[in-house]
Amino acid sequence: MPDTTHDRVKELTRQLETGIQDLFASGRYGEYLSMLSKFHKYSYGNVMLIMMQCPHASMVAGFQTWKKEFDRNVKKGERGIRVQAPCPVRRKLDSGEEKEDTVIPYFKAVTVFDISQTEGKELPAQIITELGGSVEDYDNLFNRLVEYSGLPVTFEPLPEGYKGSFYRGEQRIALALGMSQEPDHQDPGA
Repeated sequence: MPDTTHDRVKELTRQLETGIQDLFASGRYGEYLSMLSKFHKYSYGNVMLIMMQCPHASMVAGFQTWKKEFDRNVKKGERGIRVQAPCPVRRKLDSGEEKEDTVIPYFKAVTVFDISQTEGKELPAQIITELGGSVEDYDNLFNRLVEYSGLPVTFEPLPEGYKGSFYRGEQRIALALGMSQEPDHQDPGA
């Protein structure tokens, strides 16, 4: 287990990079979009980390949040889900005659738990919701995932039951037509 905050964040980043590569190679793209709909307030990276560590997760919060806000306790022996949380640092930078107050973005590793890892007071039904419809800023998400994969991605007809495929010889990824919304610039017939 990593010892320092820097080591823990570095390990989470390594896991995230591996997860993104596996996402495209395994055809689990649709699962990721489904997970995004459940955790729309989390970053793309943290959603990937949640999916990798707890694929059945539906609602996550920190230990104290479960206790104080929801009157629920984490079950004994449960292992938390590690995600990255921003912790910006303010620094005075010397720029000639005056010092500027600058915020430097840093991240730390924090632990959250899925509702299935807790027990206690029942939650109101309207708290647990899954988004329907489209993913906000889908083009940006799609482009970032393609960038991380380093491979061309196309939407095309695939054999029945396939949601995606990695063509090793051609070093490309194909996603099934209609599996999810397609980026505006993508021509599925191309």
